[in-house]
Amino acid sequence: MRNETVTLTNVIEVPPGRESHFEERWMRFKEFLACQRGFVSAALRRNDDPSSPFRFTASTTFRTQDQLWGALQRNEIGDFAFSCPLAHAARPGQAFLRSQPGS
Repeated sequence: MRNETVTLTNVIEVPPGRESHFEERWMRFKEFLACQRGFVSAALRRNDDPSSPFRFTASTTFRTQDQLWGALQRNEIGDFAFSCPLAHAARPGQAFLRSQPGS
């Protein structure tokens, strides 16, 4: 049996001057995810290139796709991700999923 994980990656726009507030909210979101079944890791990467349209790339890894989607469909997630007026995914509903060998 192969041991794989599933990673969701998304690029995120954040209005200039709101980066710190967004990063604080994302850290709370990461703490929420860390308590969910199947959570492996989450990372937020900041792009400091001022010409880039996307300031952040976020990735979340779970043991299975079902566990990932289960975590993202919880009612509490709206408090962190979808109600944030400060940022939005580059293409809502079009994130990148990849399977990778487990750690």
